[in-house]
Order: sequence, then C-alpha cells, then structure tokens
Amino acid sequence: MQKIFWINCLILVAVALNLRLPITMVGPLVEEIKAFYGISSSMAGFLNAIPTICFGSIAFVVGFLSGRKAMVVALILMIVGILMRSYGGIYGLFAGMAILGGGIAVANVLLPSFVKEKFPHKVTSMMSLYSLILNISTIFGIFIALPLFAKIGLQHTLGFCAIFSALAIFLYMP
Repeated sequence: MQKIFWINCLILVAVALNLRLPITMVGPLVEEIKAFYGISSSMAGFLNAIPTICFGSIAFVVGFLSGRKAMVVALILMIVGILMRSYGGIYGLFAGMAILGGGIAVANVLLPSFVKEKFPHKVTSMMSLYSLILNISTIFGIFIALPLFAKIGLQHTLGFCAIFSALAIFLYMP
C-alpha cells in the first residue's frame, strides 16, 4: 500500500511539473524567439496568450471526458505541442503553443480529480503538494530558460520540456 502511495505521489509531481514549466520558459526567451522567427512584439504577445486562451476555451469540456484516457491524451498533446513549437517553424510555433495549451488545460482540470481519487484521506496535503509543484515549476521554467538557451540554443530549449511530459506518461501508464 505504501508503494502505491509513493507511485501516485510521483505521478502527481510529474504531471504537475508539466502544467506551468513549458509556458513559463517562453517569457524569458521572447526576444530570442522574435529574432529567430522574425515576428513582431504583438505576435510574441499573442504567442504568450495562446495557452491562456486554451485554458478558458477548452477546460469546460473536460468534465465530459474519461479521466484516465483524457490524462494520457493531454500528456501526449503536451509532447506534440512542445515538439511542434520547437521544431515546426513559424507555423509550428503557434500551432504547437495551441496544442500544448489544450493539453495543459485538460490536465489542469483532471489532476485535482486524480488527487481526490488516489488520496481520499490526504486531499489537503496532496493538494498542497500539487500547488507547491505548480509554483516550483513556474519558477524553474523562468530560471532555466536563458542558461539552457546559452548552452543548447532556442529550439532545443523550447523542446526541453518534452522530457518531463514523457516522464509523466511513463509514470501514468499502468
């Protein structure tokens, strides 16, 4: 029983890492993105707004989806979106952000339900852990963006988050 608890904790942490990290990495890289893709400040602002638009427009339909399958689909969408925005050119940049935002919107809604299902007697402490990981991943994305860019370049930096999504899928699968 204890082993299952820790596995579910790992799943919670792995999925929660993906809910802010891929988005917050973009902010510090806006100037580099503008230069690399030749886009205006307005388009860069729109790029940053795409995930928020997805959160508001997609999240309300998640209640109609099956939780387990929808979470796997959300994590796959995150990987596809991250890779598209990283390596898909100018169109992939925007389409990838939309796909990534859609995946995150679905997972944002489903993860609290996962907590309530897997930790029925520890909901408060597990939701606190969830909140902590969201905040840490927000800071982590901002913190690592520029050093990663300096070492591996823009496209690989934007694609870096796919590692965490792949880890989450690996842990989430039965």
